[in-house]
Amino acid sequence: MTAKTVDTITDHHAHAYFQPDSEGDAQAVREDIGARFSGTLGSWHHQHVPAHTRSMYHVVFTPAMAP
Repeated sequence: MTAKTVDTITDHHAHAYFQPDSEGDAQAVREDIGARFSGTLGSWHHQHVPAHTRSMYHVVFTPAMAP
């Protein structure tokens, strides 16, 4: 893999992992992120997705959102 320079990075993403008993809290955090930022809220994954061993969703942020 070739390293990218900062000016060629188009987005960053974060995964929000949750347990079944904390899904309500995860939903509240997701809604807050959606209200505060213009990033993309990814799909919910209740079943494991390869390399991710817990339920999760992801959030995509653009460089323009950085201070």
